[in-house]
Amino acid sequence: HIYTRAPAAGSDPAPAVTLSGFSAPQGIFVSSRSGEVWVANTSASEVRRYPEFSRLLLNPDQVLSRLSVPLPLALALDDNDNPVFAEGINRVSFYYAALTFQNAASYSTTRLAPGQLAYLDRLGLGLDVPTASAEAY
Repeated sequence: HIYTRAPAAGSDPAPAVTLSGFSAPQGIFVSSRSGEVWVANTSASEVRRYPEFSRLLLNPDQVLSRLSVPLPLALALDDNDNPVFAEGINRVSFYYAALTFQNAASYSTTRLAPGQLAYLDRLGLGLDVPTASAEAY
């Protein structure tokens, strides 16, 4: 359940949103950058990413992405909103978007020379979160 005014709601508050389809979720994290809600669904070995709260009110069943994670116990996001998971198999996993480059008609088939301009692109299916940035020097 997600509450909008839990401290002032009394002894039996009505939730603003109920997220369904979970069995034994162990962790929840809200991104301070995007407002997206991440939930660790431990018994299903997955982590779900939901839209920010104001969009979640309109469609509570909208899952933006599901990641297969072995027994996720806790989760967090780093400063760039890359997910970090503590797993029940005694492991911590860091997820980053893979990047490739494009220079004119060349799509990461040649090496870049110093001072050469190129576009950075996400490689494959991403998490649809702002996970990488680049600056030209």
